[in-house]
Amino acid sequence: MLRKDQWCKVLNHEKMGPEVYLICLESKEIALGARPGQFVMISVNRGDSKDPLLRRPFSIAWTDESRDAFYILYRVVGRGTSILSKIKNGEFLKVLGPLGNGFNTIWDEQRFLVGGGLGIAPIIFLAKKMQSKQAPHKCIIGIRSKEDFPALIDILQKDITHIEITSEDGSVGIKGLVTTALESLVKNHRNCLIQTCGPIPMLKAISEIVTRYGIKWELSLEANMACGVGLCLGCAFEGKNRIVHICKDGPVFDGNEIFA
Repeated sequence: MLRKDQWCKVLNHEKMGPEVYLICLESKEIALGARPGQFVMISVNRGDSKDPLLRRPFSIAWTDESRDAFYILYRVVGRGTSILSKIKNGEFLKVLGPLGNGFNTIWDEQRFLVGGGLGIAPIIFLAKKMQSKQAPHKCIIGIRSKEDFPALIDILQKDITHIEITSEDGSVGIKGLVTTALESLVKNHRNCLIQTCGPIPMLKAISEIVTRYGIKWELSLEANMACGVGLCLGCAFEGKNRIVHICKDGPVFDGNEIFA
């Protein structure tokens, strides 16, 4: 389906931790139509200015159909997100989406949802969807420290029932890496599906686990992109057998298509 721009009202904009924000935007179309794993492109230029020219891609963290709203989790990493962080409640942002494909939501067996860093955003959405369907799942979130986004961790612990959090410094949940926690679980669940998003080193570590145990998996890749619809070819990624374009072919892929 061809998507068109829409102006979305900012309903809420909160700081979750150092340079990390959660923004709630109003859109009935996105709230009702978005699937876990999809993303939006947001223009952050203000008024009549065209600067910055390029949109920014953001994974949808979750939706709230009762408010006709969707949420975006982001970290300030450059000029565009710095401008976004100053947007106030009641202002409007130009949004294109939802874009891309999404995670498999019809798998009937046990699934493990694994998020690392800000890659937790689409995993939160997927966990909430599985929770609403009462589908068998376990959500495993890996972070460096609770201090990275303390307010968000409090929300997740309250809202997501089947969640396990790992932190590298032991400040919350289990001390260690998310991949260690994952492997301890999949040993007893060979007929499962792993769905994940996070840093490339984490994804490569998970690829070793799924190879070792012969497990199906999906991953969502993150990239800077200018268009979000496959025209600019700026989000090319070298998969196992071919070059994929994250916005057009993904962002969700069969993990075995990306890593050996």
